Amino acid sequence: MAPEEKSPFDVRFGGRIRSVREERGKTQAEVVADMRRRGIEYMNTSTLSRIEAGSRPVRLEEARVLARILAVSLDGMIAEGETIALVSARHRVAREKYVALREAVVNVTLAQLDIKHDVELLEDELKLMERDEFAFEAEILKENLESFGRIDILKDARELRDETLKAHKSLSGSRAGRFIATRLRK
Repeated sequence: MAPEEKSPFDVRFGGRIRSVREERGKTQAEVVADMRRRGIEYMNTSTLSRIEAGSRPVRLEEARVLARILAVSLDGMIAEGETIALVSARHRVAREKYVALREAVVNVTLAQLDIKHDVELLEDELKLMERDEFAFEAEILKENLESFGRIDILKDARELRDETLKAHKSLSGSRAGRFIATRLRK
């Protein structure tokens, strides 16, 4: 292999470093600072960028420190099946988020049903109250409860999804955009 050619191992390893770093929401500068604190004092963002691109081989000690900083096993970073494991882990996280979303929809729906009852209680209480500061607070609270009860969570979810897809599409074309998109996922 000519000196200017990239090793498939270096390209794969560097890509995994970049992918995991972005998944963790870390910038190259943050990783470099962590590496320097752990004894790799010569590391800079340019070198890390070349390692991630596969154009500079990673040294064993650098790989060990990177794995520790990114909270992954070194074995996993060099194993052939790591891509499958990484994608599988992302799928598991996505499923967990979906289950959490479903639970949140149920909880918000139940809260909206409870609020209907709370509005009725407030209306009864307001009939008994004289015009004082508590009546004013109760009226404001009643308006807030009614407003919350009218929230269409399905419509809001669709709008949030559409906005997220639009932002992801516009950001996914650049490295900075991919970094920002990973921050939005958290």
